[in-house]
Amino acid sequence: MFEPSESAGELVLTIVESGHMLLSQGHELLDGFSLLDAPSFLTVQQKSDTLLFRLTVKGESCSIRMQFSGSRAEALEERGSAVLRLKEYLPVTTQGGGPPPPLSCTPTSNQPPTKTTAQDQQNVILHNV
Repeated sequence: MFEPSESAGELVLTIVESGHMLLSQGHELLDGFSLLDAPSFLTVQQKSDTLLFRLTVKGESCSIRMQFSGSRAEALEERGSAVLRLKEYLPVTTQGGGPPPPLSCTPTSNQPPTKTTAQDQQNVILHNV
């Protein structure tokens, strides 16, 4: 689980013009990947101030819940901005009345689990469940 801290700094999720999504904390890059072929390995759902990501790589799945910080109105606005940027690369669905997808993270044997995304220089609280 990644969370902001005073010593390490806030978590920043960035989608750069090249179509790459990056997660950093302070001056340290924690993870990143290209969104250019994202529909083949990534699905995204929005619900309230949260985005749910499901990544599938080499038969292994990892689910990530990203919750935006700030007041409720600020968090919803930031989530909305992130959704607009993500929709440039892949569909983003709205989670409806059904139960949420199971959240688990099983890393591949030779790669760490990938943590994921939103909009240019978005500050977020990211919970990897």
